[in-house]
Amino acid sequence: MGTHIVIDGYNLIRQCPGLFRGTIADEREALLDFLAAYKKVRAHSITAVFDAAAQDLLMARSETVKGIRVRYSGPGGSADSVIKEMARELGERALVVSSDRDVSGGARASGAAVMDSVAFYSLVMERVYGGPGGPDGDDGPDRSGTRKKGPSKKPSKKERKTRQRIGKL
Repeated sequence: MGTHIVIDGYNLIRQCPGLFRGTIADEREALLDFLAAYKKVRAHSITAVFDAAAQDLLMARSETVKGIRVRYSGPGGSADSVIKEMARELGERALVVSSDRDVSGGARASGAAVMDSVAFYSLVMERVYGGPGGPDGDDGPDRSGTRKKGPSKKPSKKERKTRQRIGKL
């Protein structure tokens, strides 16, 4: 089986200004549009997990929107606990996207790869729109001719495995 990407929904929205839209519902919609565009380019399984606020209690605990599975924590629960539970279930097949240390640590302990929200946002912008600036933005300075200087340090086996999984995104 392939990689299953588990997104800490509100964490990704708050970390990436390109997803701010006003109301919480608009921001969730913007995130799902963003993830659906990425899913068209790379056919990974994607689940976005959100905390269920009082107004969300009427919503289904789990649904599929634009090919993205959406899970809500439910009353009294938190998205963090749902994400850690999914990481335990999926193990090495999971890639958890969150900038939250607690979530990242719990996911790593379960064998899941972890990626920072901002790094994931940049990667998706590059894959979908061809650069970090998006379809109309500046891609930044060309650094293709620069060389890394200094002694190299071989990453640990676990870090190399994580990088390999992230490279497949």
